[in-house]
Parts: sequence; C-alpha cells; structure tokens
Amino acid sequence: MNGESRQNMTIVGVIRDGQCRIDDYRIIHSIARTGVGLKVIISEELVISADRKAIRSSLGDLDVILMRLQSGRTRYFLSKVAEASGYRVINTSAVQAYSRNKFLTYLIMGSSGVPSPIASFPLFTQQILGDEKIGVRRDLLRRLAELVIKEIGSIPCVEKPVDGSHGRKVRILRSEMDVREAIGIRSTMDPMMFQPFYDSPFEIRVVSIKYPGSEPEYIASIAKCATEPEQAVRNLAVMGVPISIRKHKLIEKLEVAALKVLAPNSHDYLITGNDWTPKKVLERDVEKICAFSRRILPSFQRLKASREKLRNKYRKICANHSQELQKQVEKAEEDHERLALEYIRSREHETIESLILGWLDDSPELLLLDINDNQDFPNVRDLTQRRLEDDYTKLALAVSSLKIS
Repeated sequence: MNGESRQNMTIVGVIRDGQCRIDDYRIIHSIARTGVGLKVIISEELVISADRKAIRSSLGDLDVILMRLQSGRTRYFLSKVAEASGYRVINTSAVQAYSRNKFLTYLIMGSSGVPSPIASFPLFTQQILGDEKIGVRRDLLRRLAELVIKEIGSIPCVEKPVDGSHGRKVRILRSEMDVREAIGIRSTMDPMMFQPFYDSPFEIRVVSIKYPGSEPEYIASIAKCATEPEQAVRNLAVMGVPISIRKHKLIEKLEVAALKVLAPNSHDYLITGNDWTPKKVLERDVEKICAFSRRILPSFQRLKASREKLRNKYRKICANHSQELQKQVEKAEEDHERLALEYIRSREHETIESLILGWLDDSPELLLLDINDNQDFPNVRDLTQRRLEDDYTKLALAVSSLKIS
C-alpha cells in the first residue's frame, strides 16, 4: 500500500535500490502483511534538493524510514539528510558512523571495555614529501613502518580501509618492506589502517536488536568459515561458507556490551549484524574447520543458487503483485527452507559447529571486527530459521510510535 492520505495510519517508508537484495524484498512483504501504510522509494528515481520542504515533498509524510541502500556512503549521506528534515531513520546516522569508520569503532569500543583489535593509523600521505627528497622520504617511511609494527605487535599484519566493506582492499602484509610500501602509497581519499592478522578459520556474525525503552537483545548468530588457512577475506559475498551457531552466553555478553555503546540511551534503537573474530585458534582446529568447509562448499553454492531464484520471484511480485505470483513465492520459500535444513543437518555442518562451540566453551577470546548497520542477513535467516524481516518490521513500528521531540 502506498497511501498518499494518512487517515491516522502509520506509514513506513523503505528506500531501496532498484536491483535490491532478497532481504529488502522480504522486509517489504513483512511490512505489507501488517496492514500499515507502506511507501517504497527507489533510490535511482530520487532527486534530492537542498530544501527541507522539497525533501519532505519528495519522500512524503512518513513515520519512519528503513534506509536499505547498499552503498554505505550514500546511505549515510541520505540518512543525515532525512534526519535533518525531521525523519526517523533505521539505522540512525549515529549508528552508521561506526560502520563507516572502523578506527573509531575500535577506539570507542576498546575504551568502553569491549575487546577490539589494536589499530594503527599513520597520517603520512604521498603529498607530504616530493620526489626531490627521496632520502628523507625513505628514512621517514622506515621509522613509520617500525612504529606501526611495534604498535600492532606482529608481522604479518593486515592493511584495511577505515571505511570499507565486502573485504575490498584488505590484504596481508608479510614484511616490514610491505608495510613501508603500503604507507608510502597511502591516499587521503582512501585512508587505510593497520592491525594484527588474526589467523582464525572463522568469524562470527551476530544479529542483535534494541527497541526504544528496552535492553539490547541478541537474536541469532552464524560463523563465516574459511576454506583455506590464512584466507584474509571471509565475507560470504566473496568466499567461505556459513555455519549456524546456536546462542552462546559469551557471544550474548559481548554483543550486549557493544550495543550499549552504540545505543547508550533508553530511547535509542538499532538493529545490527556485527562481526567478531577469535584472537587465536589451535592449528589443528584451523586445519579441520578449513577441510570440512571445503567439503560443504558445493552444498552452500547450491543454497546460494536457490536463493537467487527466490530473489527473482520476489522481484517479479514487486513489479506485478498477484495471487498466483504470491503462491509461487510461498512455494519457493518452502523449497528453499528444506534445502537450508538439509545443509545444516549435514555431517560437515555439524562437525564445524561442534568445533566452534567447543572453542567458545574452552578458550574464548573474541574481538569485535566490524559494526554492520545495514544487515545483509540471508545466511543468518536460512541457517537459524529466524525471520529477521519481521524483526525489522517490529522495530519500525516501535520507532514510528515514538513521540517527536
């Protein structure tokens, strides 16, 4: 329902890309099922003027906006603009600021007692010294590299963007010379930082939510597992396999502590999917997890292919809503769920999950790697059977009922 006239009805706005993710389609359908007003805005069709009245005319009379743009920078920009124009946005720009700046995340979290990686951020850029001062430049880079390595305490180390996603531009540096070269080509337009390389075969993705007036709630978690040792990029859009991890007290304790930093006030709200990495995993467990991940990878690829077919059906129903298409989507969801259940009941999945839970029980040292403000959750949803789109809907309705201050 688009409903131009409010008639005292709550209206939820969803701003999405034209070619969006299956998560976004599911969220839209979840909101529609509640019977509240729904306005879907396609980002590519939106032109923003630097005028508050014009912005409100473009977006409409909305009680809350779910900002689902895939570009983090554009999402942050438009969220700031919407908030300045009097809208409530999920997630708020204040939460998104942590997702946009990993160095800030580590600084604030570490200062608040939430375990986080060491991070080093040399300010050197190419413009500081010209080619005519090659000797001075070489000596400075040597001293900076030594200082960076001393601060993070290890080689190899990792270079990564302060504002990055999907593992882009993340790389392992294996020598002091590598660090010198990395510092020497740094750009003010794309700032990079350095941190220790945690040679773990998995990271843990945790989805949590905080409703206004309530305490943070840990919803679900999975592990993102590497198929090869020292696999620096484990984002599932790139490589690796997901493994369901049932709720664990350590994860809950750490995640709740992190959310209290992100949303410190009673009226604050958010929903995030955050990444935690083990500080150290025994070599024998690294080899086992990677070996079983390689075995289960073909099954995961089939699950991803099924999900893509399902996304295409959702896309059709958004373009032409009919009972017949709705039945097709429901049938495709049922078939996909059965495939997901086969995946998590496989021997390989159960073995990896047991190894990770055993590690959590015996030697848990988790560090917060990333705050993800625009949760992309198909793997979490598939493997935990938690309908996270309904959590988004409930949060949107709770936020829409808040009084405007």
